[in-house]
Amino acid sequence: MQNNQNSKNQNILNKNRLNQNDPSKKNNSLNKQQQNNLFQFEMGNELGADVEQEKTMFKDEYCKDKLISNNNQKRQNNNFNTKKNQFK
Repeated sequence: MQNNQNSKNQNILNKNRLNQNDPSKKNNSLNKQQQNNLFQFEMGNELGADVEQEKTMFKDEYCKDKLISNNNQKRQNNNFNTKKNQFK
């Protein structure tokens, strides 16, 4: 039983050594890492683009609200001045 386990362990070690020495396995591993890095980079770009789009949307909304607020303030001032002039 112990001999059988030792044999299995030795086979695993031999396979690992072969895989480590095989240049195609290294290239495949490197290629997978490059693909993963590229994927992460693209996801980061998409996330960044989404964040920038939301910032622009909120900025536009803020500017629109500010413009409406300024227009309302001007109307109130005009109404106040009109009423003020009526009592002169």
